[in-house]
Amino acid sequence: MFGRGFTLAGAGLAALALMGGSTLSAHAAGSSGTVISDVIVFEGHATITSDSDGDNPPAVDLRGGSGTYSFTGTGACFSDGDPVLPLEVGTCSITSSGNFTNTACGTGSVTGGTATVTASNGETGTVTYGITFVATIGLLTGTWNSTGSPDDPLATDSEPIDGVVLIAAPVQVPQVLDVGDCTDAFTVIGVGAALENSTS
Repeated sequence: MFGRGFTLAGAGLAALALMGGSTLSAHAAGSSGTVISDVIVFEGHATITSDSDGDNPPAVDLRGGSGTYSFTGTGACFSDGDPVLPLEVGTCSITSSGNFTNTACGTGSVTGGTATVTASNGETGTVTYGITFVATIGLLTGTWNSTGSPDDPLATDSEPIDGVVLIAAPVQVPQVLDVGDCTDAFTVIGVGAALENSTS
């Protein structure tokens, strides 16, 4: 699927991942409605770990096929703060893995994506996500699950996440791939935002 690149995740992703930490999970104050509570901007490297053709090395095909991937990356994390905590800004590290289904190079989907996000203050959270890619541009949807912390008990919750992920074949020493393969790794950049309901 992910021709000149593939997906996260971010993901992975997420991801994405993606999109949490108590650095990323303070609660918004303001008028009623759905608001953006946290944002993560991330980049990293994803590697194909298996594919349906049994290639060596595993790779995304030019057309069709499926497989699994792993992702590691770093991000800048932003939280809007709440009455207890001020605006928070920090760095995050992300590890992620999931499954992909390939339509053609750069077009396909990620399912069953999971990511662990660790904020610079040591707090962690997880993200479950999926991504739909068209021509290397992906739309990420998922759920941020906060673990909470002693200094921020309000961080324990689940929030929906939306984001955009871009993938590209990495600049690296060329590796010999099987005929019909597209790439065995990819660079990933993306942004994700966690959403929450806010009441004034």
